[in-house]
Amino acid sequence: MDNQQDRFADEANRINDSLSGEREYPSEIKTPSGTSNVLRLIDGSGSFRKYWISWFICDDDRIRPFIVKNGTTGESVLSRMLGDSDNFYRGGYLDSKKGQFGKVYIYQQRDPELFKRTTEYWNPSYNGTGSCRPKLEYVFNALHRNPETAEGRTFNWCSENKHTKLIRFGQKAIKALKVVRDNCGEFSSYDIIFSKQGQGSETFFSVMKGDIGTQHNVVGPASETESSYERYDLDYITSLSSANYVLKNLRNQLDRIGAVMGYNFVAELEQQQGIEQEAYEKAKGIQVDQKVPPIVTAAQSYPANQPPVRQAVVRTPVNAAVASANMIECGHCHGKIPDGAVICPLCNGVLLSDCDICHKPFSVFANSCPACGQIYKTA
Repeated sequence: MDNQQDRFADEANRINDSLSGEREYPSEIKTPSGTSNVLRLIDGSGSFRKYWISWFICDDDRIRPFIVKNGTTGESVLSRMLGDSDNFYRGGYLDSKKGQFGKVYIYQQRDPELFKRTTEYWNPSYNGTGSCRPKLEYVFNALHRNPETAEGRTFNWCSENKHTKLIRFGQKAIKALKVVRDNCGEFSSYDIIFSKQGQGSETFFSVMKGDIGTQHNVVGPASETESSYERYDLDYITSLSSANYVLKNLRNQLDRIGAVMGYNFVAELEQQQGIEQEAYEKAKGIQVDQKVPPIVTAAQSYPANQPPVRQAVVRTPVNAAVASANMIECGHCHGKIPDGAVICPLCNGVLLSDCDICHKPFSVFANSCPACGQIYKTA
């Protein structure tokens, strides 16, 4: 079996993991408060991926992470449900307005216990209060210089495994990194010392360029061997949480939030789940004989002599981890994109929407539904 086939098998296994449950996280560089790490951002300052992560108390009372938005494919159903994080969560469950005595959350009083469960829960992992409010993070591939000890021996993990580790930074750390880069040049040419002190809002980050006297520091450019180490796929690492994962862990809470807001988030996620499953089957090369029908919220009727008008829709992109390997041309920007995408990952143009008669998805550029034959006119 050649390398290309091996890579395809590995990717199919990853997709399956993403659909069936929680991810198995890769090796990461952890920097607890009061410690420091020596590392190199091997591919430079522009190699990061950014994403927004929310932590929820799930239906089984376990706290789990959900990537709700990223810089590649955009936002998910969960992100839209919570609201615009850049605009005080406008339009979502966390939306607020100015009241007589300060800020008032619009949906809090309709189910106070639910609101407290999502926005102010106790997180024993760091002995503090947790919230589902999305947090912006950045992730890089990095060479970790600090040695590790296991089974009675000391070794360098990256060197032994010929692989990078992941390093994640918050917004404060990114600002500290920028100061070093602006003064010392591109990160790929030198090691940095990353330190952390304090907890919560009082956390302080320190970033310095390593020098000859720094323990574990490697001076000069990375070796050819180090440059050839295998990297983690950052697009996969930051891919949106699958609909299956969300429904498996948050279905009951989404039902309650939907009841409070007057919207069926579960139905939308079930529809997306069907699309993801079909894309997964395509990626495995399996012929799907019976497609999963989308969930319909209400039937609509139209005069026999008046064709319906295609309505503008807002869709969640198909998870990048389950996109089909076949590439097609986007009808909006004409870029090459994965076949089966509901929204173009390049220009965010809508590619598929449901037929108003049979409710099956088809191309927005077609003037008739291939499933039922309904003819459409331009809006």
